[in-house]
Order: sequence, then structure tokens, then C-alpha cells
Amino acid sequence: MTSVIPARTEPTTGVPSLPAGQAAALDADDVLARLDSGFVNEYRAEKTAEALHSTIRHSRLVVRDGHSRTVDVTGLVPGDVVTVQLGEVVPADLRLLATTDLECDESVLTGESVPAEKSPVPVAAGTALADLTSCALMGTVVRAATADSSATA
Repeated sequence: MTSVIPARTEPTTGVPSLPAGQAAALDADDVLARLDSGFVNEYRAEKTAEALHSTIRHSRLVVRDGHSRTVDVTGLVPGDVVTVQLGEVVPADLRLLATTDLECDESVLTGESVPAEKSPVPVAAGTALADLTSCALMGTVVRAATADSSATA
């Protein structure tokens, strides 16, 4: 059975309106419906992103125990020799073994707007993150040249 809410007219404007209690109840129902809809949409989007992420696999050609093999980046272990090239995302924290004018965009870590120059020359222990010129850090992007490196973490 459907209930009909009687309309009334505002005396000053002549515009139909609802009694205050009924208008508040309708507004609360509208807010709850929108919140529920927002939650459902957010939940579906999150599940879709998880499904897409689980189908993507990143692999790398590495030298492990003297043999070349392709491994998933989540399977990299310390000591794996990895080559990084222009445009690639660094798959793990890497100690540089040999480079040719290597530059990495470390803005995600340091906020610097210019790529950091890298070389295999060791740095002192306790050096700040932004000054680790002998390492390519996970998640940064190679902006110039190539490098052979050893996974450290």
C-alpha cells in the first residue's frame, strides 16, 4: 500500500512544501541512499582494481648463480644481477656495478625535479637517501642510459 504525503503551500511564497518532520525524513533517506550508492561503487572499483592488479606480472631477466633466467620481480633476491635500461622502473633496491651516464628520476622519494646522476663509485655508510649515487632505488625510473646492478633488497 502506498502512502500519500499531503502537500501544503507556504503562505508567503505559495510554493508547495512538506511538513518539517516529513521533509527531514525524506532528506535523511536521500542521504542514506547516496551514501549506500557511493559505498557500493567504491567497493566495486576497488575489487576491479585488485583483479586487474593480480593479472599483471612483471618479470626480469637476471643472472643468478651464473645462469640467466627470467624471474618475477617479487622473486628477486640479494645478489641477483639485474640490468636496468631507459624508461624502466627499478624493480628492487640495486647496488650499481657498471653504468654509462645513468640517471634516475627519484622524485617519488626525494621530491627533486631533476634526475639524479648515478655511478658505481661507493658512498660512505650512513649517507642520506638523496645522496645514494651508487644505488638505484626501487620504484624510481631510469631516465638515461643503462646499468648492470646487484639486488640488495
